[in-house]
Amino acid sequence: MHVMNFPNRKGTQCDLIQRAIELPYYTSGANAYYPNYRLGPVDGSACDSLGINNLPVALFRHDVEDTLLPLAVTFTDLSYYAPTNWHWDFGDGGASQDTSPVHVFPAAGAYNVCLTVSNAYAADTFCRQIQVGTVGLSDLLPVLPLARVLPNPCGDLLRVSLPAMTGENPVFVLFDMFGRPILTRTLTHFETPLDTKRLPAGMYGWQLRYRGVVAQSGKVVKQ
Repeated sequence: MHVMNFPNRKGTQCDLIQRAIELPYYTSGANAYYPNYRLGPVDGSACDSLGINNLPVALFRHDVEDTLLPLAVTFTDLSYYAPTNWHWDFGDGGASQDTSPVHVFPAAGAYNVCLTVSNAYAADTFCRQIQVGTVGLSDLLPVLPLARVLPNPCGDLLRVSLPAMTGENPVFVLFDMFGRPILTRTLTHFETPLDTKRLPAGMYGWQLRYRGVVAQSGKVVKQ
């Protein structure tokens, strides 16, 4: 199954990765689905008999697209319920009114980034502390070669396999489609089973963090 990392961008800028997720069965063809998570009540619609207004909810994710530019962070708006205005506070004195901006931080470190969205009815703010910067390859050598997260797609059990153990154990984080962490586990064994029985079917993102730095990331499908 193909994955589009930035579906709001046009053309090749959407960062399409073909065959990123291996499906258990052969599929001859399928429709492309991109749900609109911002959709709420249709104001003024005859179907909106209760007169419900869209009260926006702020949410975002962040990515470093170029490892050679570790201070340039791409922010993707995930807000929903029809926001019409966006205000970003990057925690370093910088700000933006763009929907999904790219911001260059002045130095490596931790920054508290806040997004405020609003429309004619309400406003909402979501803040997240992000770690900006990199570590040298020598610092990441203890976790190389990369861990394996399998099976993909998974059922009621997901396994994280490490090639070696070190004095500092990496942390595995599983995210939902909105970028919210739903499972965090410190890996203390060569193979760690994770109970995914209660998770609804769908696509999830994951990160392997070493010393607070994201050393590896990917996506997994829950059947």
